[in-house]
Amino acid sequence: FSYLMQNYVGNANNLMEPSLADKWKGSTDETCLKASDFLQSIENFTKLTYANNGSFYKNFTNVELKGTPILADNEAEINSSSASVKMNFKKTSPNATISILTYFSLNSILPQNTIGDFGVNSKIQSITIVDAKPQTVEITFQLQNETSSKYKMMCVYWDFKANDGNGGWSGEGCKWDRQNSNSTTSSCVCDHLTSFSVLMSKFPISLPWLDEIGYVGVGVSICSLMLCLIIEFLVWNSVVKSNISHFRHTALVNISVSLLIADCCFLSASFQGGKGDKVCLPLAMAMHVSFLAMFFWMLCQSIMLLHQIIFLFQQLRKRIYLSFSFVLGYLGPICIVIGTYMVNPDKYHNKDSCWLMYEGGMKGSILAFVLPVGIIVIINTFTLVVVISKLLRPSVSEGDKADDKEAVKSIMKAVIILTPVFGLTWALGFLTLIFDLPETFGAMAVHYLFSILNSFQGLLILITGCFTEKKVCMSSI
Repeated sequence: FSYLMQNYVGNANNLMEPSLADKWKGSTDETCLKASDFLQSIENFTKLTYANNGSFYKNFTNVELKGTPILADNEAEINSSSASVKMNFKKTSPNATISILTYFSLNSILPQNTIGDFGVNSKIQSITIVDAKPQTVEITFQLQNETSSKYKMMCVYWDFKANDGNGGWSGEGCKWDRQNSNSTTSSCVCDHLTSFSVLMSKFPISLPWLDEIGYVGVGVSICSLMLCLIIEFLVWNSVVKSNISHFRHTALVNISVSLLIADCCFLSASFQGGKGDKVCLPLAMAMHVSFLAMFFWMLCQSIMLLHQIIFLFQQLRKRIYLSFSFVLGYLGPICIVIGTYMVNPDKYHNKDSCWLMYEGGMKGSILAFVLPVGIIVIINTFTLVVVISKLLRPSVSEGDKADDKEAVKSIMKAVIILTPVFGLTWALGFLTLIFDLPETFGAMAVHYLFSILNSFQGLLILITGCFTEKKVCMSSI
């Protein structure tokens, strides 16, 4: 068995060598028929062998074979270099073998356009049970994706009878297990055995008008931030009369500058993405630094406010606070970006979006952005809660309805003002990672709300940071 199988799979491997690629070419039907017959012949040969002497394994350049005896009566599990397979079935023979044939290059030979706008996105995996005829079977397997998330996936098998006998992909009896899939691995559940693969939509999932909302919002934000900086420059000497006001406006200016740079880089990246331009990496790093700097300056403002609430009679020293803020606000983000790039330069950014790499779940260089931002949002949320509890104290002691109304107004004002400058709207970004594919109404609502609030963040900062302060309004008039 070992010698015969090794030679047969070895010959099949040779037929899939890149140097013989022209031999496969012909009309679409001819190529389809050749590849389909080739696939079926190997699959039929595999069914004639079983592992009577234990497990077997052979790895070639273009194909990998792995098999193992089935020990349990109703389940089996086998792993290869590119797939993990679990099966539940009822077998009719005491001697049975499960085998996996993995084709590393056949996916480029088989036609890919037999199901709408979907293309092959994984290696082809042929799974068979040898010397047994299962009455029922449910197979769960995972295949590695060749392209990352934001695309619809479809689990399919090669139907040898489709397309007038030429063969074609079919999704009948198979379903994509979205819950156990991520951007690097697709999980499939099927009720039969044959050669499987994963198809991916040629176009990413896109919600109507979502990109347009983002572009308009970022444009408005850029204009708003420039206006905010101009106003701050004009009224600086009039409004900065104390250390607290100096701290607040210094943080506001740096938040605005950081977000302005990030928004400009975002618009530039939108035109550079997918072109393979050398500018893509600098834009990704500039956005990474700028967004982190914005959040770190928000953290500085939050720490200042928290200190003033907790330590009423201990004033912050201007020199110490400003030195601490500039080191944390800019040196911290730069160190994070450099460290992230040095860990894995090849997987730092996505060339299609000129942004950090997202590999599904909590994977990829995007963690170097998500984790710091998540921690800062939690701290700033805590500060907001402390502010609200501080505002509630007078109404609790007095119990007067007028005081209660004033307290409610003060709380609403605090929430409205602090939410944009504390970056709390970015908490919705974590939900967009959870709802990676916006297929339900709730997931779509989260994506739209996140896009609107954060693309217009510059306008919100202008309104809450500048126009809500009477001194600024009076000085600008």
